[in-house]
Amino acid sequence: MDQHRFPLVCSSSPPVLLVGSSSLEKIVAEMGNASSSVKDLNKNEFLKRLVGTEHIPIESDFWDRMLSYKFYPPMSSQDYGTIEDAVLPLLKEFVINDEATGNFSILVRKFVSLKEQQVYEGLHKSFSWPMSNAMFLIRFINKFFIQNLDEKDIERTFERSDITTVSEPVNTLPHVPNVLSNGSSVPAALPSSSGPPLTNGTGPVPPLTPVNSVAPAPQNPSGHANQSFTNGEAISTKTLVSYTNALVDLLIKSSVGDPYYLYEMEAINSLIVLLSVRIYRPDVESESPVSDLLVGTAMTSVAPTLVSRLLINFIQQPKAPGYLLQSNLHGSIVLGLASGLWNALTLKNYRYPPEPESIMALQSIFLLLLLCNNGTQVDNPVRNALFTFGNAEDPAYASNQSNALPFSQLYTRVCEHLRREEVSLLFYYLLHRNKDFNVYILSKTNIDLLILPMLEMLYNAPTASSHHVYMLLIILLILSEDEFFTKTIHELQVKNIRWYKERNLPPMPLGSLIVLVVTRVIQMNITKIKDKYLHNNCLAALANMAGDTKNLHVMACQRLITLFEQLSKRHRKLSEDYRQWSEKADQQSVNPELTLEISIHEEVLRMILEIVNGILYHELPSNANLVHSLLYKKQLFERFRSYPNFQEVVHNIETVLAHFASKMDKNDQNMTVEQVFDIIKQQSMNFSVQRLKKLPNLKFRYVEEEHPEEFFLPYCWTLVYGASTIHWNAEKICIFNALNVVEDELEGEMAAGDDGSIKPQTPLTPEETVVVPV
Repeated sequence: MDQHRFPLVCSSSPPVLLVGSSSLEKIVAEMGNASSSVKDLNKNEFLKRLVGTEHIPIESDFWDRMLSYKFYPPMSSQDYGTIEDAVLPLLKEFVINDEATGNFSILVRKFVSLKEQQVYEGLHKSFSWPMSNAMFLIRFINKFFIQNLDEKDIERTFERSDITTVSEPVNTLPHVPNVLSNGSSVPAALPSSSGPPLTNGTGPVPPLTPVNSVAPAPQNPSGHANQSFTNGEAISTKTLVSYTNALVDLLIKSSVGDPYYLYEMEAINSLIVLLSVRIYRPDVESESPVSDLLVGTAMTSVAPTLVSRLLINFIQQPKAPGYLLQSNLHGSIVLGLASGLWNALTLKNYRYPPEPESIMALQSIFLLLLLCNNGTQVDNPVRNALFTFGNAEDPAYASNQSNALPFSQLYTRVCEHLRREEVSLLFYYLLHRNKDFNVYILSKTNIDLLILPMLEMLYNAPTASSHHVYMLLIILLILSEDEFFTKTIHELQVKNIRWYKERNLPPMPLGSLIVLVVTRVIQMNITKIKDKYLHNNCLAALANMAGDTKNLHVMACQRLITLFEQLSKRHRKLSEDYRQWSEKADQQSVNPELTLEISIHEEVLRMILEIVNGILYHELPSNANLVHSLLYKKQLFERFRSYPNFQEVVHNIETVLAHFASKMDKNDQNMTVEQVFDIIKQQSMNFSVQRLKKLPNLKFRYVEEEHPEEFFLPYCWTLVYGASTIHWNAEKICIFNALNVVEDELEGEMAAGDDGSIKPQTPLTPEETVVVPV
């Protein structure tokens, strides 16, 4: 056993190579009589012939022999990158030679033909390793082509016409022996459940129709027309179209889970790779013939089913079969198979640890987000399908289940995985653009399941992605536009908030926790984060909730007033700095930085006072804690009486405080806290709001920019780059520059002071539309 070498590509039918703790460099493979390491993959005879100068016709048995081996694709970007580095010389050679050989186009046609054959035989009657292998090879090669060729050349690699060459040379590659009793050259199915079966079936395999020929599509034995994405028509002569159609058809028809997990996973990853043509170009808005195929009008009929399938993957969180996880579990990559004996000795009692998170669910979300943001078409079928699907639990959708999903299950999954940035982005789309889902969410009485993980991430804003923080604030702003939501959050009691580290939080209303966390975000932004956009987003959400705020917890009251106090002190210092500067400077000169920073602070201070005024005006009797906290800090408001923009709101607040202070003065100065609160509660019932000036309700709403894909498409790709199972070469990616351009343009619209606070070119006013820069 010590000298046994495990084949990278073998002719037997074993399930898996268990490499233990060995590094990638120590994985040993056997190709015929020549052994090689992963770094020697470029010496593989099959691969060398594929990328060489010889045109290989689709009728050649080379394709069946090369694709009949069992290959498990890498399940991590690190392993993917290792394979890519190992075969880089072959990929470079293929870029040059394929123009003459057209072998890549033949490989694509072979896959489409295998897929049609599999549909003909029954997609779920058997597992086709040749088809699975072909998908991975195409994806792997296509990713390199897309990364290094312009889009017109990429189209040509798919559409190269058949090339007439000399007859095929004598085959010198290792022979794949017949292992089936019927003489088929396809390796036999595995007797164990350690992996998917290897055979396409035990019956005779019908001859394959070359993809570039026109032939009628096969019919089911039952006589019913096949429900393939090709809609029963002859395979298109447009190879790229046939390829994308086959991938989508395979994705929506494959059964969830083992053994057909590989079909769907490869289809998803292959579509992501096709869409990646956009990341290597700086212009987000320009047309892309390759990626736009997936959002064109031809997708209209299948888009609802595709969206449903991807969201079902998110809901069901399908786990990868254990044999696919060996790469991650053991720090090495599974590049082939050991012998059946080795499997019996090594894997018989081996139990694979559970997958931490569903890789397929993650990739499904990535694909859905990329499709929704791909292209500049107004009528993106995938986007429309995502924004219009209904609730399968609603009797109104009983007759249209193809365009409906169980909202309760989707809501549960969102709440469980909202800490993932891509899930937050998906939820943003559903909440903002899907009316049925928006109504469902805003009617939830257990909204705390959604809000608590959001608040936890906002609490940890300094360590989180800035874009993620923005998305969460946008979601909170959208929710705060609804009156039922703003009332419900103050009726729900929450407790055992373990992620709040500064002190143990007592039970409090969910609305109080929101105020506590959001004001903390603003406070940290002033002192630490110094971000240019957070203030307005936070304050807009708090302003929307002000009129329905009840029983605001004392901790939230103190945090809100402390924030005002800190800003007030900073404003006083800035004003004094400006006074001293103006005494020394020429009367004709100005200090734009100081002027801007003072105006920023004045605007934020006024917003806080507007929020306090809204609470006192609408819900004074149920906010004794706020009145009590204001009474102890009433001197804070005196200096703002002379500011024209503050006079009305300060007048209201001081009128309320004067009412309660006068009642306190008539009583013993040595009152207990309980006695003080009794007076506040009693006198709040006697106070008439008619004594206050009626100010406009401070309400804000969120709308997207006119071309949201200019930001969201680069943003989606940053998520894919950081977390998908595919390895990307950051040095060649241009789309991230587009994201920087969008942010620079936003910075031009929003001026910032040294403390990071923001100032729109025009002040925020009641009922103003808030376009939140993400």
